[in-house]
Amino acid sequence: MEKQIDIICFSISRADAAISSPGYSLAKEFSKTHRVFYIEHPHSFKDLFVEWNTVGVKRRRKTWFGDASPYKSDKSGVTIVTPPLVLPINALPEGTVYSRAAAMNDRKIFNLIRRIRKDFAISEYLFINFFDPFYCRDFPSDIRPRKIVYQCMDAISEVPYTAKHGVRLENELVSKADLTICTSSGLVEHHRSRSGHVALLANGVDPELFSKSGTGIPAEIASGNKPLVGYVGSIEYRMDFDLLVSVAKSLPSYEFYFIGPIVGNSPGLKLMKACSNVRFLGPKLQEQIPGYLSHFDAMLIPFKCNHLTSMVYPLKLNEYLLAGKPVIATNFSRDLSSFEPHVYIAHNAEEFARLISISVQEDSSSRISARIDCARQNSWSARATRFFELLHQES
Repeated sequence: MEKQIDIICFSISRADAAISSPGYSLAKEFSKTHRVFYIEHPHSFKDLFVEWNTVGVKRRRKTWFGDASPYKSDKSGVTIVTPPLVLPINALPEGTVYSRAAAMNDRKIFNLIRRIRKDFAISEYLFINFFDPFYCRDFPSDIRPRKIVYQCMDAISEVPYTAKHGVRLENELVSKADLTICTSSGLVEHHRSRSGHVALLANGVDPELFSKSGTGIPAEIASGNKPLVGYVGSIEYRMDFDLLVSVAKSLPSYEFYFIGPIVGNSPGLKLMKACSNVRFLGPKLQEQIPGYLSHFDAMLIPFKCNHLTSMVYPLKLNEYLLAGKPVIATNFSRDLSSFEPHVYIAHNAEEFARLISISVQEDSSSRISARIDCARQNSWSARATRFFELLHQES
C-alpha cells in the first residue's frame, strides 16, 4: 500500500478524553506520513441530555446546533472530526428494532465519511476502526475503503454494557476485516478462531512526552522523605481494591497517589479513601502526567487476575518504564513476563507490598537506564512501522 494513501479512523475514544488512547496515539503517528482523519465516538441524544453542561458537550454544541465546522486539527496534524448525534440504542434487545436503529446511526457516519471525502478530495482510503464495532461493519459501495482494519484492545465480553451487543458485532467485524490487530497475545488467540487475518500490535509509548521530567514538585504531592508510589489511569473495576487497602496499611510510611477518573464506587474503593496514606488526585492532562511520574519512586498496575485482565496489555506499562520507574504488578497477564526484570510481579498482597519496598531500596541509575531502553523499543513509531508491515502482508 503506497505511503500517501489517506486514513480515516473511527474510534471508541475521543481526542479530549481523560485517559490516553492507543487509537489516537497511532493516529498521531500515522499523521507524520499520511493525511489522517479521526472520527470520534459519537455522542447520543441521551449523552447530550445527561452531559449537557460538561466541557466535552459544550465544546461540540456549535457543531451540532450551529455553523461550526466538524473539523479541528490537533498539533500533530490529525484532523479531529466531530460526528453528528446518534440514537441511544444499547438498551434495545437484539432484533429488528435494534438493527434498524443501528442502520440509521451508520447512515449518519457514512454520510460524514462522504463529506470528509468531498471536502478533502479523498479518493482511495484506508479505514481503521479502533475498538468500536457498533458502527461501520458494512460499507456502501460508493465509499468502500481500500482496506478495513479493526483494532481490538480489550475483552469486549467482560463488560456488561459492551457485551450486550458487542460480542456478536465484534465477531462480525473481525470476520469481515482485512486485518485485525490486537493489543495482547490473549486477544490474538481469542480472535484467530474467527479469522486468519489477526496479528499482535501491542500498545506503545511516546518517547518525546514520557521521557520529560517535571520542573517542580506538584502542589498535591507531599514533600519530605517518604517514598512516593503512584498509579495513572482509570480507577475502576479492573483494579484489586482489597489488595491495595492491604498494601497501603502494611506500608504506613509510604504515600500512595492515584491519578485518573474514578469510575464506580465499590466497597473496596471506599476503604481505600479511608486510608490516611492514600490520595486521589483526579484526572490530569496527558502532557501533565510526566511531571507527576518524575516524582514517584515506584509505579503500580494493581489489576485483578481474571479473564478480562488476562487480555490486557496496559498502555501505562511503557509510560511508567520510559519515566525510568520500577513497576509492581499483579500477575494478571502473561504478556508481563517479557518485561522482567523491569516489572516486579506479585502473586498476593503481602508479596506486592514487599516488592514495592524492594523496588525502591534497590533502585539505581543502571536499572533506570535499562527500563528506559526497554520502553524505547516499544515506541509508537515502532508500532506504526509494524502496522504497515502487517498490512502489506495482507495485500
